[in-house]
Amino acid sequence: MSIYGVLGLVLIKAGRIIHDKWALPGLNKAAEIEKGNMSVAIVDAAALVTTALIIRATLIWAHGLNVNTLIAILSGFAISQALLVVITRLRERAYRKNNQGACFQQALIDGQVALAIRHSGFLIAMGFTLTGASNFLDYQPTAYITNILGWLAYGSLMVTLLYVLVPLIKKIVLSRINLTEEVDFQHNIGVATLEFVLSIAVALILMALMA
Repeated sequence: MSIYGVLGLVLIKAGRIIHDKWALPGLNKAAEIEKGNMSVAIVDAAALVTTALIIRATLIWAHGLNVNTLIAILSGFAISQALLVVITRLRERAYRKNNQGACFQQALIDGQVALAIRHSGFLIAMGFTLTGASNFLDYQPTAYITNILGWLAYGSLMVTLLYVLVPLIKKIVLSRINLTEEVDFQHNIGVATLEFVLSIAVALILMALMA
């Protein structure tokens, strides 16, 4: 328990560094949080929760306590973090498209709390969804390539399902609300919170179906 606990804390720190350098490289999160930037703080907290969920999934998936277990855990962690970066890039692209080329990271720096809440919901939903992906994988201690490809295949599948289903469910449930107008332009925290909850709900349903 002590070894896994320490490993988990190290990976959480590593996940935060990865998120800072590759997912949101345009943000100096430490400086923004120190200035009291609530938007950046919310996204940072969500990224930590997401990383913790991913680490939990890999720790439960891999059995034993040896070098093979460590390699398996690191493999699953690395693939999951890569998917997290890719999804962040895609959501940045969507924000740019819907906001006449505006920068997603600059919006967080400018303190758009509603945007941060919506994005955080999707991040945490990703963490739950990747937990569901581990249910498909059989842990094979020495099958390093198989483990990596398995995490890549099933992780990509689950994240793709989430990426497709979340907007679809939002359009159905919040059909009378212009989400882009309310969140991106009006900074409506209430609507953003609804989006947060719907993202988590879709992820939990996927987890239950894939268990």
